Amino acid sequence: MNYQEIQEKEGSFPILNLYGDPGSGKTTAAECALSLVGQHKEGMMVEVSVSAAYERLKLAGGLLHCLDDPKRDENLDEFLKGFYNAKARVVRGRESTGFNSQKPHSPLMVTSNHACGENSAATQSRLIRIFFPKVEDGERDAFRELPGLQAIASGCFTQLIQLGYPATEVYALEQELLPHLPNAHIRIAKSLALLLCYSIKVAELAGIP
Repeated sequence: MNYQEIQEKEGSFPILNLYGDPGSGKTTAAECALSLVGQHKEGMMVEVSVSAAYERLKLAGGLLHCLDDPKRDENLDEFLKGFYNAKARVVRGRESTGFNSQKPHSPLMVTSNHACGENSAATQSRLIRIFFPKVEDGERDAFRELPGLQAIASGCFTQLIQLGYPATEVYALEQELLPHLPNAHIRIAKSLALLLCYSIKVAELAGIP
């Protein structure tokens, strides 16, 4: 929810890629995350073109969206690589100039059966990839309760907004992570620190010790 502020200050924002076999729960996890900002239905993008995705994220007002199960090709890697820095995409439009600038104003996460950026180191360094193994011992009753809980999850929206962007805390976590990632691109520690900082704060709000 602080995407635009973070982009302005840092010049980048990581893209979360949940990947794993079909049925591993990655889309369900994405919907749960989206539900915190009331986007578990409208925020899912399925079978959309790059242009349509850019246009949607240009107008989304800073709220998270999820690209669900995109096709595995070079266009996807290039799209994600540019999106990391919120680079505008210029296409032909109906304006007097004949062009339309599509600059994203909202963050993006991706769910996929494959790990995005497999064939592009530049794209890979801009992602936070989380593998979802397929499990057979999930709680079916809890799964049936999810839709009702997702419908009320955005009640925490005000509290999440108040978190703001704790840049000092994120930087401290980045410095703590760097020694443990000697072979990773420097972007990785920065991205993980951002994710970790907000994860801790959300857990605290939820009363998780």
